[in-house]
Amino acid sequence: MNRIDIKRKILPNGLTLLVNENHFLPICTMMAWFRVGGRNEKPGLTGMSHYLEHCYSMGTQRFKPRENSWLIQRAGGTKNAFTSHDYTAYYANVPADFLESLMDMEADRLINLALPEPNVVSEKEVIKEEKRLRYDDSPFGKLFETLYDLSYENHPYKYPVIGTWDDLIAMTRDQMVDYYKHHYVPENIVLVIAGDVTFERALSLTEKYFGGIPKTNFSGPPIPSENTQLSERRKIIQKESELPALAMAYLTVNVDHPDYIPLIFLSAVLSSGKSSRLHQSLVYRRQMATFASASFSAAKDPGLFQFMAQAQPGHTISEIEQAIADEINKLQQGEITDEEYERVKNLVEAGFIYSMETNENRAEMMGRYEILSEKYGAEYLNHSLELFHATTKADIRRVAQTYFSDERKNTVILEPIKKN
Repeated sequence: MNRIDIKRKILPNGLTLLVNENHFLPICTMMAWFRVGGRNEKPGLTGMSHYLEHCYSMGTQRFKPRENSWLIQRAGGTKNAFTSHDYTAYYANVPADFLESLMDMEADRLINLALPEPNVVSEKEVIKEEKRLRYDDSPFGKLFETLYDLSYENHPYKYPVIGTWDDLIAMTRDQMVDYYKHHYVPENIVLVIAGDVTFERALSLTEKYFGGIPKTNFSGPPIPSENTQLSERRKIIQKESELPALAMAYLTVNVDHPDYIPLIFLSAVLSSGKSSRLHQSLVYRRQMATFASASFSAAKDPGLFQFMAQAQPGHTISEIEQAIADEINKLQQGEITDEEYERVKNLVEAGFIYSMETNENRAEMMGRYEILSEKYGAEYLNHSLELFHATTKADIRRVAQTYFSDERKNTVILEPIKKN
């Protein structure tokens, strides 16, 4: 794969601009990434980043609530937003000749967001319903939420991005305004543009609409570090569900750590497709689980390597847990064939290449790694393939031995209760 051409400019006010030119079609994606998410919250404010994301289309003096959405759709574009533990991002896919209008609207709400009290209050009800559906009423949502709370003692990753019930209910508009003014500032923004625009024009428009916004000398709150885990943690939860389920996690590393890529390979060995180890062993051959998966994703601070499985009728969680332990032990003993290694390497590399196919894909990857990687920033994308090629079977075995130890293990078991 050819190098991804990423041009960069940091404005005097601290805003970072990233541009990837692609003149194949007259369209482009613009993403505004904010270096704020769940990791920047503390008890009393958990969920505020996500709440503000919901309210960020509530208009300004120039634009009515949701008017920016209507204008983008009228131009033939689409828009959306998302919040994670590490960032909040807003994006739009638009015709190239609408880019200037889009940047005008984005800069306007950065400094003039209205946040009318009735709208803020009504949006809270939307989020409450989202929380009920995704966590309270979902066995796997509750399992996932409990696993993070168990796996972290101090770090804000322990809190759900959507927030706790107590915090969500108590949040006020005044708190949101303060959060917005503190975190939505130029030096906390990565503006990414990918598509049919030259770097020179993108820079000119960025300076025109964002360059005059003053720098605030932003400094985020210190992020609590996580204690070294010395023994396994276990918890049982009860929830209306048809079948018992299991979630496990091991605290690992952040995206800049040398073991990050080997852990991605390890995840692929365990859980990439129907030929992967967990599916073959637990689902296909022994038929003890309806599904069994492993996952590991990028994080700015040390993240979790997770396992999840649901027992088939007639099988127990103890059987599932032992079967996963057996597969881990095989990897720790180095049982990886050349054929399996090549399959996994090809899957990881192909997945990465496919993730670069569209303007939106490239803009998303550029923004994500610019925020997550202190070492490379967005250029991580141009180092990834060489890191993939350098990862060996011995590396996969080594990280399995290093991180899958009993004292690092966190386990949550879902015991089903009958529905009323």
